[in-house]
Amino acid sequence: MKYSAVLWVLLCCASLCAQETAVDGADEKVKQRHARMLELAKSYTFTAESKTQIQLRETPIFAWSTPERQALGGELFLWTLEGRPLATIGIWTYDDIKDSHELQSLSVEPLRATSQTGFSWRPSAGGLVFNKLDGAPPPGNSAIRRQAQMRALLRERFSAEMIKRENGQLEKLRLLPQPLYRYEPLPAGVEDGAMFAFAMGTDPEVFVLLEARKEANGSAWYYAFAPSTSVEVHGMLDARQVWDN
Repeated sequence: MKYSAVLWVLLCCASLCAQETAVDGADEKVKQRHARMLELAKSYTFTAESKTQIQLRETPIFAWSTPERQALGGELFLWTLEGRPLATIGIWTYDDIKDSHELQSLSVEPLRATSQTGFSWRPSAGGLVFNKLDGAPPPGNSAIRRQAQMRALLRERFSAEMIKRENGQLEKLRLLPQPLYRYEPLPAGVEDGAMFAFAMGTDPEVFVLLEARKEANGSAWYYAFAPSTSVEVHGMLDARQVWDN
């Protein structure tokens, strides 16, 4: 892969799944699956280059199933620092025996992840690069207006596609209608921010972060792409490819 800030891992969770042998009903299976995935997410510690520990938001920011891939379910967990997204783990299962998960850096600087199992991950570069969104209207003067602007910008100017592993064909991804996360609290110098995703079905494959940043003569929009998959994906702005993984 060309990009070192995403990592895919397959874990056997037989000892945890043994707790499910007496489960009755799909709802109970979903609850236990969530509990198992949360424990896996909590087993990780992310640390920024400044040695600051990044905080896990224990409620997943998104949950999905992928019937086309025979996946029973998946959840996306987010780590933040002063409101800004800095890392994610997407966790999913095909059979409730093994869990697959992907770690993704959303930091502009290198960070480090360690697990209670002794696993360590330290990408050599940050996970994304922000660029100014030229030609965009200035951010609005209220949170409601800025939210409407962000949705319009994503819908009208951004798109994404992936190369399917099974046949090598390009597939256009669909924009999920709601942001996965809205910055809270707001980092210094940022008036607003949100994290969106393009998905295959309901499975996020590409993240887009939008930030309204304060500048000397007002404020302006900035954007960054990041992958949420181990396959090749492309990000487009105004129908022109500007990013890949």
